[in-house]
Amino acid sequence: MVLKKVKIFGIIVLLFSSIYAQKIDSAYVTNKNIVISNLRYEGKFNKAYQISKTLLKELENSHLEPIYFAQTYFTKARIEIELGKYEASFQNSNKALKIYQNLKDSVGLAKIYNIIGVCYYYQNNLDSTLNYYRKSFELKKKKEDQFLPQEMAVSAYNLAMVYEDTGLQKEAMDLYQEAEKYLLLNSSGPTFLADVYVGIAHIYKYNNDLTNAEKYAEKALDIALQTYGEMNPNVTFIYTSNADILSRKRNYKEAIELIKKNVQIRERHYGPYHKWTCESYTDLAELYEKNKQYNLAEENFKKALHIGEKTNSKLYLAHAKTSLAIMYCNRKIKAKETEQLLKEAIDSYEKIYGVRSDYVALAKYYLAKNELNKNNEQAFFNYIKETKLAGNYDANDLNNITSPFQVLDVLMLEGDWYQQQYDKTSEVKNLHKKYDLINYQVALIRLLQKNYSSEISKISFANDYRSVFESGLNTCWALYHQAKDKKYLEKAFSLSEMNRNSYLYEELQDAKHKYYSGIPDSLLQLEKSIKQKLMKTKMDLYYEKSSSNPDKEFYSKLLNDRIVFSHKLDSLYKIFNHKYPRYTNLKYQNKAIKITDIQNELDENTQLITYFLGDNNLYTFNITKENVTLLKGNIANNLIERVHTLKSSIINQKNADKTSRELFLYLMKQQINFAKEKMVIVPDNVLSYIPFEILKDENNNYLIQNFTISYAGSVRLFLELKDDYFQYDNKGYWLGFSPVFFGIDSLSSANDEVALISKMLSGKKFLGEQSKKESFYKNKDNFSILHLATHAKINNDNPQYNKLIFSDGELTSSEISISNIRANLAVLSACNTGFGKLEKGEGVISMARAFNFAGVPSIIMSLWKIPDKETKKIMVSFYEHLNKGESKSEALKHAKLDYLANTKDVNLRHPYYWSGFVLNGNTKPLKKSYTYYYYFGIALVIGLTIYGVKKKLFS
Repeated sequence: MVLKKVKIFGIIVLLFSSIYAQKIDSAYVTNKNIVISNLRYEGKFNKAYQISKTLLKELENSHLEPIYFAQTYFTKARIEIELGKYEASFQNSNKALKIYQNLKDSVGLAKIYNIIGVCYYYQNNLDSTLNYYRKSFELKKKKEDQFLPQEMAVSAYNLAMVYEDTGLQKEAMDLYQEAEKYLLLNSSGPTFLADVYVGIAHIYKYNNDLTNAEKYAEKALDIALQTYGEMNPNVTFIYTSNADILSRKRNYKEAIELIKKNVQIRERHYGPYHKWTCESYTDLAELYEKNKQYNLAEENFKKALHIGEKTNSKLYLAHAKTSLAIMYCNRKIKAKETEQLLKEAIDSYEKIYGVRSDYVALAKYYLAKNELNKNNEQAFFNYIKETKLAGNYDANDLNNITSPFQVLDVLMLEGDWYQQQYDKTSEVKNLHKKYDLINYQVALIRLLQKNYSSEISKISFANDYRSVFESGLNTCWALYHQAKDKKYLEKAFSLSEMNRNSYLYEELQDAKHKYYSGIPDSLLQLEKSIKQKLMKTKMDLYYEKSSSNPDKEFYSKLLNDRIVFSHKLDSLYKIFNHKYPRYTNLKYQNKAIKITDIQNELDENTQLITYFLGDNNLYTFNITKENVTLLKGNIANNLIERVHTLKSSIINQKNADKTSRELFLYLMKQQINFAKEKMVIVPDNVLSYIPFEILKDENNNYLIQNFTISYAGSVRLFLELKDDYFQYDNKGYWLGFSPVFFGIDSLSSANDEVALISKMLSGKKFLGEQSKKESFYKNKDNFSILHLATHAKINNDNPQYNKLIFSDGELTSSEISISNIRANLAVLSACNTGFGKLEKGEGVISMARAFNFAGVPSIIMSLWKIPDKETKKIMVSFYEHLNKGESKSEALKHAKLDYLANTKDVNLRHPYYWSGFVLNGNTKPLKKSYTYYYYFGIALVIGLTIYGVKKKLFS
């Protein structure tokens, strides 16, 4: 897709300059210029143009001072820019320039330099644009006291746009933020803050950080609607930005409606033949393509091409050609036309931006892809090389790369070529060449990951580039099975772990790094406070958006608060990074995990099985203290289908034995080490939805009958949650909550469950009306075990709003995540606490995961809607075993086996009733076993006896 940079090409040059103009002698001329500016502001360009022409004629017959002529030339030049009359705008700008030079009017010169820069910008002469923009800003900086904040913001904003065009993203962001600061100095009166926020959104969108992009785009739209009105042409740029975000979230229908509105507004105000109309038809065509409406897409692309050619809008014509070529290339049709369109677009891009730019890199990438489709080796590798050149790529120094996404894509494309050649010829040299690309691809991914701060953006990025890891895994597997060189095995394992639950892992490590870096508690408390305010603002925004009758004023305030709190958090993190370098060093050390690191942590009786389920293949690692194996099976589609069948059979209490045995063959028979009784499973993709305990072997035995099973989100998380940092020394042992529910929501056994366990363990309980959020917050850090027997509400669209229900309200996942809970085990005795939205790289975004974020190393969670009475039996039995000193995984296993042994009703022995709870995370026991005390007692008696004998002998 062509990179979207929604330009407010109305480049806001002194939007209200006439309103704030210095006092002049002719009230008539002043008032006329104010009228012209207001009409421009309203989008009534033709009417404004006619008045400006009339005013200049009137001035020719007057004897007014030159300053009035200069101001009117300036106003007319500004309107001519809107109408695409660039030569006329140049002429009038230069007339004004001469007058201001003769008058030695620095303020006037700064304004007219800006206008001339705009003229050059629209004629795609970026060097001259920068020259005049810089002149304008330098003059304004020297005489800043003579300019209003809006006028200072104009120059910062305009420079930011050019820097963005030329790939200087950081410099552009700094200037957008400077423009924002100027505009916020004046809280009253009209402002173009909406356009500045769109610029900031562009930078985030360029880096695929959709969370922050959406934050600024939504605020921009809110301001723009208040400032300009719904059908004003200035709002179309904000609509475009929001439509692009909707498109990236795959909400194509809503995005299409926004762009249709853009077409309507722009044709009305600019006419059918204008560069903005050309842009809108290109945008509309791209959305139709993504929505697989290819005929409509081609129709609108051709409209855009026609408008671009007729108006000689070279840049927008190039965008339309590139987008149409991309559609053809992706569909593997019209290869000759694709090549011609891309070459014509590149010719325009290089004249405007030079040979190194995102646009050139993107077009050359698709030229390479087009040659891949044709299997033309020489041309393919020429375009691969040219794409890297256009992206300013140096594999040994990534600091100056300008197009990292395009270069990463072209490195993946290069790998695809070698894979195709290997598939055709079986020549291993092609695999080696593909293998050599892996480190370069990973290095770019690491570089890009630093641009993301939010969970949603990091997960989205991980999903987008998961194919890199699957492709690399396939290469490593093939080379390992041919050469038996362990370096391929090590690399395969590293790729399987990369980006797996990475956001959760990074957040857990971040908590440790802050603790060990000496950051004062006062700053950490400030961070927590800001996070809580930001979380509350986001939650209010979510509910306000969902409301059938939202409060517009409150909604606007929330959008603003979200930006303010985000700024405060960013400023705090700058302090962390600047004043506490140890924190920065720890944060970005990216230490790779090795297979030996895992083996050192495993005991003699444990095997760790980790899966990677790709689009086509299942990869399985089995790691024990002594050995490691890697298996691959081309079974992804069959496996996914059977997992869904098994889950459905369990929930609907149907016989699942056949599917259970089939999945055992897929997942266990060859992968499992039958000599190791303890099993840690790292599932992937849909495998996270099923309990492996119910898989049946050839002897029709459940896996749980022979193995003690626990789960982990990734191997790194498995090791991390064993760290001493996450082992807490609590005053109390057990704390339970159980609200009362009525009617169909009734949990008749939950109160009995909590009361009985509390009595057994001498724990503390909150039942019925006493089971409040407030009590949870007051006590959450004082007990080793938190037991929550309640209802859960799952929100698959927005998992941060998954909820646990208390008697006085709901506790959301986002609230839990930032709570810093110091408990060793959370038992979520509620429905679906381990279920949620599935993200391929990050796993299931569940309620249980929120407790991991809060720092709880062990979670017992449910995979479906659990039955009330049976849950009580299993939970009581679990604590009986846990209290004997068994590990958490052993205690849960024995509780399930106890249930099966004591349940005579065949129907109630169905896996639905007993297998829904699983243990994720640290498995360590919470109490010393009786066996330990027994042997300790014997040793003590023997020791005392020996001591007594010796004492008697000596006496």
